[in-house]
Amino acid sequence: MTIAPTDSISAKPETSIFRQLLAAVMLIVAMTTLRVIYASVIDLRTDEAYYWTWSKENVLSFLDHPPMIAWFIRFGTAIFGDTNLGVRFAGVLAMLVTQLLLADTVRRVTHDVRAVVIAVLMPEAALYYGLLMAKVAPDRRADPVCRRNGVGDGPAQRER
Repeated sequence: MTIAPTDSISAKPETSIFRQLLAAVMLIVAMTTLRVIYASVIDLRTDEAYYWTWSKENVLSFLDHPPMIAWFIRFGTAIFGDTNLGVRFAGVLAMLVTQLLLADTVRRVTHDVRAVVIAVLMPEAALYYGLLMAKVAPDRRADPVCRRNGVGDGPAQRER
């Protein structure tokens, strides 16, 4: 009777974990590639074109939204020009960064590779947030900085 060395027993779970992570990374890369294709092929929607016009102005804020959307679009159009991909590029990049930050957060909290894989892949299941997520549309009601500073219709604005 031969007893297997401990190294060969522990190698299988690490290989399985590596394969799970590799599969998740490959899916994220594939979905990001599809987002880039979608972002460059589909025509701009009305609100995206409206945000694009904002990006042409060099101001710190706008009447009905915080300025981040304009800054994102300006960043994308500086790289890809005034194209559909240029307008949507920062949204695609933001989705990728969000998934990476989510993976790191779940890893720190759970120390479980399966939980990380599930947490990263769950947004991919939502059509508008997953594959079709190509734009960022901030809402001033959800922006705590605007609420605190009295911009928009937050509590500070209503008191005036």
